[in-house]
Amino acid sequence: MLLGLSKPIKGTICYFSAFGFYRLFRIPVNLFNDEIGPPEELLGKHYRPLKDKLANTVSPADKKRVLDTFFESLMKQKPRVKSLIAGYAQDLIIRYAGAVPVDRLLQQFYVSRRTLERYFRDQVGLSPKQFSKVIRFNRAFALLNSDPSISWADLIHRCNYFDQSHFIAEFKSFMECTPTEYLRRKASVSSYYVGRATETDGA
Repeated sequence: MLLGLSKPIKGTICYFSAFGFYRLFRIPVNLFNDEIGPPEELLGKHYRPLKDKLANTVSPADKKRVLDTFFESLMKQKPRVKSLIAGYAQDLIIRYAGAVPVDRLLQQFYVSRRTLERYFRDQVGLSPKQFSKVIRFNRAFALLNSDPSISWADLIHRCNYFDQSHFIAEFKSFMECTPTEYLRRKASVSSYYVGRATETDGA
């Protein structure tokens, strides 16, 4: 229960993949980085009908069906070419666990670096390089948690870090501690994963 409230608050939470949000709403994702936006501004004319439907359902399963139907209707909108480029680039980065050089993405989609970065920031919320770092770290973090005895050499090789100092520096930038300190403290940390695809070990 939140401080100052006499009754608990019930709500419905939807999680979106990095590119999925833009694909649905056509709103630059970077506008919402570390921000909270009112749903009526996000959904526009869809807000009131969707709110009424959700209010008239009781079970979580029914609410899920309402939301699935709503999102499926949005997905039927024809995507623009630039949407396809950002989506395919995101999928490649996730598939190869962040080990895709930006130059390869530029060659793959025949766009300039500035164009790709603009699409990515609008539709994913990060630059391709930053997104790749997150995805790569997700894999390393998952491997470290699943097998704390894994050697640094094996972890660095499997996650495509240049060397141990590179891995430690990136770990500290995300976790504010070294991998050794993290394991020693056995900290309880919320997931940083961006989608289920990043949780798997296969690349």
